[in-house]
Amino acid sequence: MKKIFMLFAAILFSCAALCAQDYQMMPEQGKTMSYKVVSKAMGNEAIMYLTQKVQQADASSVTLAMTASSTEGGQGQTSSIKYNIEGDNYVISLQDALAENLAQLGGNFEIIESSGMLGYPIVLTPETEMEGAKMKIKVSMQGMELVMDLAIQDRKAAGEESITTPAGTFECLKFTENQTVTVMGQQQVTNITYWYGKGVGLVKQSTEAMGGMVSAELLLQKIE
Repeated sequence: MKKIFMLFAAILFSCAALCAQDYQMMPEQGKTMSYKVVSKAMGNEAIMYLTQKVQQADASSVTLAMTASSTEGGQGQTSSIKYNIEGDNYVISLQDALAENLAQLGGNFEIIESSGMLGYPIVLTPETEMEGAKMKIKVSMQGMELVMDLAIQDRKAAGEESITTPAGTFECLKFTENQTVTVMGQQQVTNITYWYGKGVGLVKQSTEAMGGMVSAELLLQKIE
């Protein structure tokens, strides 16, 4: 059971897309954001390097392109995720948000049903609160078939902080959410905190699951 929860903790780590002087989740167009991710699970540590940039943007949508590699500057897996623009918000279905990560894990994953859209204001403020979403996923791997319920909730701003990274010091808006996976009547809660900088986008992300036995920290390394 712990392996299953760790698997979905890993999904949630990566499940994370313009006004230069405002708090925002999207990087500035034309800039490549480079991150280092340090993950810890059961006493083991792993390091991954991520890049993120706006691949396409117009009045109706924004597409983020991402790469993930085990070595800094290496050629790794690539993926993209599209956010529609509705009014003053970026909007994506929970199904679309997770589909790429599920595919990269391999195995047989089937999304049975989902409800709710994940919305992110184009400009984030200290008063920001967002609706949650739910999904039911059937997982088939290693001869087992499990149905998991995923809920993302309590999505809100939690104050302003100054964050220092290898790329510099940034004034950030702190944003938190809880993600709960329910399997066979047992629940596992993952707590995620994001720091979005003014005119920058994502600066830092901290994730904790299984009472701290599984954790990850993403930190901005450079902007090019």
